[in-house]
Amino acid sequence: MITSIRPILVDYLKCVDSVKALVGDNITDIDYNFEDLYSAKGNDLAFPAISIESVGLDPEYATNCIDVNQYTESVNLQLYQQVTSAHLRAKSDKVKNKAVEKLRELDNLKAVVLNDLNKLRGNLEYLVDIHMVRILSATDSVFSTENKSKIYQTQISLNITYSKGDI
Repeated sequence: MITSIRPILVDYLKCVDSVKALVGDNITDIDYNFEDLYSAKGNDLAFPAISIESVGLDPEYATNCIDVNQYTESVNLQLYQQVTSAHLRAKSDKVKNKAVEKLRELDNLKAVVLNDLNKLRGNLEYLVDIHMVRILSATDSVFSTENKSKIYQTQISLNITYSKGDI
């Protein structure tokens, strides 16, 4: 029995060509801790990345018998990109442009994910039938790591209303 749409959403995003082209297999259904990203010396190839966490699952108790199987789940998607901040201030245009391009990858990933989730409706491989996706907010933040780079993060909060399918 499915207890959350989170793993289904992870598997779905891994199959979307435009998302996979940007992040590869760096999509996970666990939330990164600050400690995981702070000592990110070995994580240079792990970015950009997406992590998905479920915030809450609420069954929709309606009087209509059709809606008894309906759930609304709050989900947070975090999109990450690591950029060396000194490269953003470099004198060499080539180095600076490469760092700016990495930031633009995060913006592009955000647009691709938002556009795809905004039109997501219907049956996902008989596991769930998605009725509505409501994007609540998208916020940006940044923090420094120990190797003098910065992790840029975009958090997308959304509600997904769905029915559990036949398994």
